[in-house]
Amino acid sequence: GRKDVSEKEDKDKSKEKIPRKMLSRDSSEEYTDPTGIDLHEFLVNTLKKNPRDRMMLLKLEQEILKFISDNNNQFKKFPQMTSYHQMLLHR
Repeated sequence: GRKDVSEKEDKDKSKEKIPRKMLSRDSSEEYTDPTGIDLHEFLVNTLKKNPRDRMMLLKLEQEILKFISDNNNQFKKFPQMTSYHQMLLHR
């Protein structure tokens, strides 16, 4: 009855919200990969030092955000890329 209508209205309202453009990071948490690399520091340094890598990371970010916001897809297939770019994507 009314509960089902209310839940549907809540879902419709949440779809109307502007999609979030950034992922937040709690500064109290540390993010490292299995090799012990500080991921936040690695990404910041990569973004600053190489314009080509910066463009690749920004492109990957847009693809990931697009994937996250699309509830119809359960997986994302990326185009073939170099092992270095694969590492950037995983980090």
